Amino acid sequence: MKEMCQLFLNRLEALPFHTSVGLILFGSTVKEICKPTPVLEHLRDEFDSIELNGDTSLFDAIHIATATLQEYCKDHPKIRKRILCITDGLDTSSEVTPWILASVLQSHQIVLDSIILDKGADNPDLTAVSKSSGGFAFAPETVRDAIKILELDTMLSLFERPELKPQKIEEQSDFSVFRNLQPDKCASNNLPLKINPIHSKKSMTLSAAVERFVPDNSLGRRSYLLIQLKQLSGSNHPKFDIFPSYDDLGFWKIIMEGPEGTPYE
Repeated sequence: MKEMCQLFLNRLEALPFHTSVGLILFGSTVKEICKPTPVLEHLRDEFDSIELNGDTSLFDAIHIATATLQEYCKDHPKIRKRILCITDGLDTSSEVTPWILASVLQSHQIVLDSIILDKGADNPDLTAVSKSSGGFAFAPETVRDAIKILELDTMLSLFERPELKPQKIEEQSDFSVFRNLQPDKCASNNLPLKINPIHSKKSMTLSAAVERFVPDNSLGRRSYLLIQLKQLSGSNHPKFDIFPSYDDLGFWKIIMEGPEGTPYE
């Protein structure tokens, strides 16, 4: 555990991400060791104090981390907020329930990423809370696999991944949908999505694209795309919204409303 945390700090310091990190330890009780700070060296000695023992107040610890982030945001209102939880995934003594915690994370727009070690991977609650927040939930089989996950750019910065908008949790039945989801996979041929630079480029409505791009007399790709855009702009689909790129006629952003009863509804 200590090695994983130290390597995570090393990666953060080596890359140009402007990140503040705090530390909360939990066992039978929850203890805030260090408030969020951009000076990562302050955390190194604290990692040496990590010990694994006692009961597990997992969800209470995440709840307290949420309050800590909200307090930090008073002076840093534009930051994106994330909690990284490394745990065996089991909870034996928390007072807050998973579905209430999931609702709180959503209301404060806090992403929870979890690395679930050992037998806790069979417990669906932490995976559900993570995914309902728009975060990852990994269940690596070895410490080496866990270290590889922590080295991913998508785990080092929220700005390196697509922003997800899961189904809103307003009551316990909403949370049950997420309990059916499995932990994320991370292999050389199956890495978490990383945001493509083109995704951040300016886009526009279908009608604006039809006006912006002038047709030519050729029968090539450009003319074909313009024909498709005109057809789509005249037949609005109730479940799809399409936004072509401002600079690239062939790149479209599509917002889709998922089927009823799924997290993407």
